[in-house]
Amino acid sequence: MELTAYGSHDGAITAGSAVASAIAPPSDVEGDIVTVTPPSMPGASGRGLRVQGMPWRRWLTTTPGRLRAASAILVVGLLVFAAVTTLATEARSRAAGAVETKSAPELVAAENLYASLADADATASTIFLRAGLEPHELRTRYLDDVQQAGQHLAEVSRTLYASSAAQGAIGTISEQLPAYTGLVEAARANNAQGYPVGAAYLRKASTTMRNEILPAATNLYRDAALHLNDNYQSGTSSLTLGAVVAAGLAMLALLIAVQVFVRRRANRLLNVGLVGATVLVIGLFGWTLVRFSSAHDALSRAQQRGSDSVEVLSSARILALRAQNDENLALIERGTGDVYVAEFDRLVRQLGGRDGTGGLLGYAAGLADRTGDGTRVRSLATPLATLQKVHDEVRKRDDDGKYNEAVGLSVGTSRADVQSTLASVGGAGQELQAADRFQHDLRADITRARARLATAAHDARAGFGVLEVAVPLLAILAGLLVLLGLERRIGEYR
Repeated sequence: MELTAYGSHDGAITAGSAVASAIAPPSDVEGDIVTVTPPSMPGASGRGLRVQGMPWRRWLTTTPGRLRAASAILVVGLLVFAAVTTLATEARSRAAGAVETKSAPELVAAENLYASLADADATASTIFLRAGLEPHELRTRYLDDVQQAGQHLAEVSRTLYASSAAQGAIGTISEQLPAYTGLVEAARANNAQGYPVGAAYLRKASTTMRNEILPAATNLYRDAALHLNDNYQSGTSSLTLGAVVAAGLAMLALLIAVQVFVRRRANRLLNVGLVGATVLVIGLFGWTLVRFSSAHDALSRAQQRGSDSVEVLSSARILALRAQNDENLALIERGTGDVYVAEFDRLVRQLGGRDGTGGLLGYAAGLADRTGDGTRVRSLATPLATLQKVHDEVRKRDDDGKYNEAVGLSVGTSRADVQSTLASVGGAGQELQAADRFQHDLRADITRARARLATAAHDARAGFGVLEVAVPLLAILAGLLVLLGLERRIGEYR
């Protein structure tokens, strides 16, 4: 039997065709071309990242996902901890190294520069006062002072982390020191020939030294002291310590939290990898804190037992040199040097007063008590009192018109009659001898303070180099232990 579907003649179809059409997907007909659109699969678009057959957000809620996330967080935390600790260590290491190799030497060089300049000026005026043939030892001392001043200036120029004001001071000294020495030589030549104009040359030279060169040297000394103080503050900064403490405690908290999580999920008391990483972090954290504390104590010791005493004693030495030069200039002026006498008295009061227990010496003695050297510094009162006593005798003779005796008592003389007259009071040159003894004792105490400064600064710097290398290496090792320990737990869920 033949089944026939009726319709228009051109549109007749068979039953098979009808069935095929019924089950076929919808099609678009364009002329004789038929296109068939395949069915779309649910979720084919916007599928997203899948891990182990499930969306990654859902995977992170599983134990393996959380363990993997914990390992990533711990590694990142270790990197942050290592970076913070390394940067803080490098900052403190640089500061401690700067104290030892730059700031402390700069301070010493600046102090030596000022002392050499002041001593050269005092020696030049002493030579001028000595009538007749100038003493060879004093001439040598003056030339040595000028040469050392040039060397110290070159050292300061080369090493000082100078401000613009300090750079200007270096330029001033470089320009004025040759002018000063030229004036001194002119005064020397005129004095040797008996020309009174020599005093005017020496006065001009001393004015140049006091008004231009020494103030510039003071600026250099101040700049070096400020630089040293800045390095002290950097080396003992609470900011770097606080950053290390915060990073270390945060890292330990993360490690402990992950360890607790692993214990709860894995029913194991400890994870060996996490325990090893925790031990490394604790060790590194403790090592860093101990090194910071040790360096802090060393820098504090360098300041309190070293540089503080160096600065105060150096200032005392400079005041003594200026006072000695004032005494010489007062004599050179032959009765018209009251301004120098007044300045001498003012400087001595600042230095230690009449008995040497006040002023800078009293302050220096209090600083020296920190190291047990207080008695030594207080003993400086004896040569200062002797210097003051001889000064009073010199002033008395000068005021009484006994000029040659005053000069002989102050700096010595080649005149036999004056030496004979002064023999009854202890001989000629007593004031110069007392000043030199006081300077000698001061330099000895300054040298001891410098040695303490150098030792403490070296102690502050020691150990940082090893720590700077150990921090990143131990952090990397801790990270590997974290990955190893957690990877074994993650593998149990595969």
